[in-house]
Amino acid sequence: MRKTLTILVCALLALGMATAMAETMTGTAEGFMGPVSVSVEVTEGKITQVTVTQQNETPAIAGEALKAIPAAIVEKGDVDVDVYTGATYTSNAIINAVSYALNPELIADIEEEEAAQPLVLEAAEAYIGFGYHNSGRVGSSKDDKDAQV
Repeated sequence: MRKTLTILVCALLALGMATAMAETMTGTAEGFMGPVSVSVEVTEGKITQVTVTQQNETPAIAGEALKAIPAAIVEKGDVDVDVYTGATYTSNAIINAVSYALNPELIADIEEEEAAQPLVLEAAEAYIGFGYHNSGRVGSSKDDKDAQV
């Protein structure tokens, strides 16, 4: 009886240690119809489960990607998987959300890029008219440099 009790206690301790090593992380990325959130479970450095927890994607278009991409990530153990044909935005959103969950510093890099000064382009000259077409026909007027347009 005492030996059975000792084995049972050891088994429970081992089970508790195994579940304590599992870490669950979350990430969110932009999909076609809004944010896509995932929950990623990692045990001993290996991705063991990926679950899409929130999404607003169109079921008829993205439904299969919502199942296939998480399964492919778990199978490969990495986010370097092929996107699902016809649901590229959703596939990339899942892949990016898992990447953000595994590497939170990636989000900081993106936020820094967005916070950077935007590039402002100004046109030197603007022309309004029919323009030149590849058929050889020209418009009925001239520009400010007296060239036919």
